[in-house]
Amino acid sequence: MKQILGVSGGAITSAAVLILAQSPTAAMTQVRDIQLTSANGEVNLVLTTEGGERPEVFVIRRGNDFIADIINTQLTTSQQSFQENNPIPGVSSVVVTQLDPSSIRVIVTGAGGQPDRLVPVRQG
Repeated sequence: MKQILGVSGGAITSAAVLILAQSPTAAMTQVRDIQLTSANGEVNLVLTTEGGERPEVFVIRRGNDFIADIINTQLTTSQQSFQENNPIPGVSSVVVTQLDPSSIRVIVTGAGGQPDRLVPVRQG
């Protein structure tokens, strides 16, 4: 299963993140791989997941940052964090870290302003 968050033209693309409620007994979703791919001025953050249900995503906008907290999720990749600087013009960095034992945080920092558009998170 893959979760994909895309960034286009230096911003995060059109407000359509699906947020699905989970039961408290739902199994933890494991993030097995993190990849950042870019083409044609767009960048996609791909979280390859295993187990659990689709996690809940909470979005925060602060300063030049677009922050997505993804709960009921753990990083199980060989790296316990991911960072790429200047992946496309208009984006200073993309960072994924383990926030607490059951949540990860994605921070996309805009260059000279806050990313303002969001691409749908897809599962499949």
